[in-house]
Amino acid sequence: MIPHDLHHFFAGQHVFVTGASGFIGSHVASLLVQAGAHVRALTRSIKGRRHNTIDWVEGDLLRRDSIEAAMKDCRYVFHVAGDYRFWARDPREIFANNVQGTINLLEAAKRSGVEKIVCTSTTGILEPGTPERLATEERLASPSQFKGPYKRSKFRSYLEVKQRADAGWPIATTLPTAPIGPHDVRPTPTGMIVVAFLNGRIPLLARTGLNFVDVRNCLCTTWAQLSHRLRQRNRRPVLAELDSVCDARIRANVAWSTFLQQCKSRKRTRLCSYLLDRSCHS
Repeated sequence: MIPHDLHHFFAGQHVFVTGASGFIGSHVASLLVQAGAHVRALTRSIKGRRHNTIDWVEGDLLRRDSIEAAMKDCRYVFHVAGDYRFWARDPREIFANNVQGTINLLEAAKRSGVEKIVCTSTTGILEPGTPERLATEERLASPSQFKGPYKRSKFRSYLEVKQRADAGWPIATTLPTAPIGPHDVRPTPTGMIVVAFLNGRIPLLARTGLNFVDVRNCLCTTWAQLSHRLRQRNRRPVLAELDSVCDARIRANVAWSTFLQQCKSRKRTRLCSYLLDRSCHS
């Protein structure tokens, strides 16, 4: 069910979405459509895009002119696109997509007179918490704490966003944890962990943890919050809830190994269908 506030706020509005062909972005676009918004989605190629309720437009985040043309007359922007890879033969690709792509998007939105920009980042940019001192969005990690180009690029991207928000730009930022749920068809690196474990490709597990969020809970809570806050200054809702095998009625902190073992104990086809559609059978 779509929250009433979303219908009230987005009905009839023209909304520009990046990353709508990806995991979180596809859910964002779908929710906005259900809320009555006219969704225009950026994609590198419209070939094969048959979603009649979404206006797909070709463009590239690395080409400012294509972004500005695509978001013309849009009141709100949801920037969900991101290069979610932990490794690349050329790490500069990840930095270009996540950092320069975000800069280009923000500058285009500013020139186009967009009323509000919602950017999706990650809790990975926060200083790690401990049982005695929990993580908070008020404490960012230091650059030396980031392992790999993905988190470093998301951190730099966030700093670009924050700099503009602090200068008064109409930006809100969300920091979701590791999302899992339906339609992760590629799958994402997060979903691949579950798929690999269920297929017996992870021979051992480290004593560690990982915070998941059901992608649908992520959206319903985030966008409901933002519907109240879209006219406020920069806000950063942290979405951090770990559902026991994604059952929204049961929430608990469990070890990484325990979570995966619970996944394994469930009926494999049912779990895979829930998490990743056909990914477990690919």
